[in-house]
Amino acid sequence: MNAKPITLFLDMDGVLANFESKYEEMFDVQLNKVSEDIWENNWRHWVEAKAFEKLDWFKGARELIDFATNLRNTGKIDRLEILSASGGQPYHDEVVRQKNAWLKSRGLFRHFDSVNVVESGKKKGEFAHDRSILIDDTYYVVHNFRDHGGIGLLHDGRVDDMTYQTNMALKMIG
Repeated sequence: MNAKPITLFLDMDGVLANFESKYEEMFDVQLNKVSEDIWENNWRHWVEAKAFEKLDWFKGARELIDFATNLRNTGKIDRLEILSASGGQPYHDEVVRQKNAWLKSRGLFRHFDSVNVVESGKKKGEFAHDRSILIDDTYYVVHNFRDHGGIGLLHDGRVDDMTYQTNMALKMIG
């Protein structure tokens, strides 16, 4: 029986694209201080403004992509994929379009075997298996991915730490 391919998933917002700085610029509020009712109104405006297309690179994202691409090119992983969330309905299709536009405008499609945009971070766990690694900046998403059998790595912005943790995870997978 063939083993599943070793797959490395990269989140977009907070890993490749700088969601937080654009949100704070657009709404003049720190992201962690937004109440749920304000979030809903801002979210509609965010999507209608096509903000996902306008995000800057997250610090170290290019280096992380180069590292991950090298892992695939050297055979240490079999697949390199995007695994991002849209925030759900009613804007799912539009967010998917915007995220794909962001990837295209930066020439990133050639780096990835697949681009997966699910409705919520919780759904990322459905992609987990014993030979999968997810680099994500959201604590509950990482733990949910682990609960579903994958290796979840919490990205805090330090690329050197992510490369080290990824290499250690690959050793665990064997």
